[in-house]
Amino acid sequence: MIGFPLLLAAAVTNAPPPSAPGLTQKPELIDGAPPIYPAALIGSGKDGNCTVYIDLDAEGLVRQISVVSCDHPAFAEACFAVMPHYTFIPGATATGTVPVRITWRAQFVHPKAPKVEPAKALPVRISGKVREGGTGVVLPGADLACDQQDAHTVSDHRGAFALRGVSDGLCLLKVQAPGYHTKRQKIILKPDEAVELTVYLSPTQRNAMRSVVRGRKEETHMTRRILDAEELTRVPGTLGDPIRAVERLPGVARMPFIGGGGLVVRGANPQDTGYYIDGQPVPFLFHLGGGPSIIHPDFVSQIDFMPGGFGAEFGRAIAGIVNVKSRPASPKRFAGKIDIDLMDSGFRIEGPVSGRKDLAYGITGRRSYVDILLPIVLDAAGSTGVRIQPIFWDYQARLDYKKGSERAGVRVYGVDDVLNIVAGDAESQARAGSPPGIGIHTTFHRFAADWRKKLSPQTEARAAFHLGQTTTGGSIGDNLIFWDLSIQQ
Repeated sequence: MIGFPLLLAAAVTNAPPPSAPGLTQKPELIDGAPPIYPAALIGSGKDGNCTVYIDLDAEGLVRQISVVSCDHPAFAEACFAVMPHYTFIPGATATGTVPVRITWRAQFVHPKAPKVEPAKALPVRISGKVREGGTGVVLPGADLACDQQDAHTVSDHRGAFALRGVSDGLCLLKVQAPGYHTKRQKIILKPDEAVELTVYLSPTQRNAMRSVVRGRKEETHMTRRILDAEELTRVPGTLGDPIRAVERLPGVARMPFIGGGGLVVRGANPQDTGYYIDGQPVPFLFHLGGGPSIIHPDFVSQIDFMPGGFGAEFGRAIAGIVNVKSRPASPKRFAGKIDIDLMDSGFRIEGPVSGRKDLAYGITGRRSYVDILLPIVLDAAGSTGVRIQPIFWDYQARLDYKKGSERAGVRVYGVDDVLNIVAGDAESQARAGSPPGIGIHTTFHRFAADWRKKLSPQTEARAAFHLGQTTTGGSIGDNLIFWDLSIQQ
């Protein structure tokens, strides 16, 4: 920034003085730019002034410039670069225009560096590892890029990579590493979708100590994660329940209606698949009898489905993992919802605690009434066959804290499922005790508390505490055979 020069005084030059006793009009600048701050001093932080004499002729043009004082020679050079081209309204006396000497002061202020906003990190769209085909050895320094897109990265010392800035649609991924054949792979990205994959590169030279096994073409292992739970509710057949979208994935099937609370992943038994809510194991994700999922759809944030290759933190499962991540309660405003359908009814409320913006609560509950309506309908229809009576209820309560980079939460949730299969004839209904049949009862309750805080862009501190109980039991006949099992977690 440069202060525009100020006219301090005017005096007659050494030329012959005007005939009039004094000036009736002082010179005024009509054309001329202020001196520019010297480029040689940028970065020094130096401010300064420069005072000069400017001799003007009778027409207001500059004849001579003399330095009176200057804080730095570069400031004087800046004045001499522009002041000879100044044009003034000439000074005048009562008899006409006359030559005049004026004192001119230029002020120089060091320009401030422009404020640079930090660039926002683009989201990771494609990530994974680069390995050597056949041995599985990780390959650091591999070059990865999407052709026709400005997205490029290099694998680290563990062979891991994270490709940012990839746009939606087709990405022709090109992977190169010294000593290995270049590999290209087509990836189609949907909106709000990320891809994890493992890329295997074949070496260009043969090793005499290496055995070559010929077989079927190598396939890239890929796991897709849909990030937006709202998109899951739009999958056909989910009935607005985002967890049901897992049933529509390739290699996944739902158990039959009776006892249908589990998933069949790649033909394995339902008990071979692990079910988790926020990383805490639960017996199942769907109510018995083919009912809805055990968590309210509005509190589902993300679903991670891993049909294989999952980490050791998901133990006691060999088929697949379904991890449901819940959504924190919103502190923006109080909100509520009531759901009523043919099978069950429920509610949801959430909002800030005492008007605070960093603390929010959420409560949901649901109860089925098929066991009440079904006998009425069957009796009206005159049915005397076997009757299936599913009864279930569930609840969730949570308290969430969010301030800056610190997050904390407390969650309590539980499920109670009863599935009765009883005889519906008049003789069975009239006998003493309960009608003969089969009954299955499963209930569980969970408590979870967690805390995490971002210490730096690469470091995060976490703490968690989980507690739970699962009880399952049942009976055959009029308590002819019965069992009861409780598990503490």
